[in-house]
Amino acid sequence: MALILSLLVLSAGMGAATASLRFRAQALVPVSLAIALAAALVLHSDGFGFLAGTSLIVACLVVAQLAYVLSIFVVYRGEEEIDDAAPKNPQQERVAPTEPRRWHRAIQ
Repeated sequence: MALILSLLVLSAGMGAATASLRFRAQALVPVSLAIALAAALVLHSDGFGFLAGTSLIVACLVVAQLAYVLSIFVVYRGEEEIDDAAPKNPQQERVAPTEPRRWHRAIQ
């Protein structure tokens, strides 16, 4: 039972880490592949059968994707709150520089 719980928790952690590092949804493909392979190796070495192992691998993948989606909602909800506090017209709050910037090189 501890093995099953640890696999599910690790899968959720990998899904949440993928979202919190701001990877796109395409990053879930290699993460899901890594989860499936690691879970298959661990479950096979522990003596799980085909049906039990397959159902646990599917459960790990579902948990990882749910953690990814929930983390995305949490990350973007925080950005919306920040955007609401930002000024509506940022041009009004800019301060003019005291010296002009020189972007050209002096001709020698």
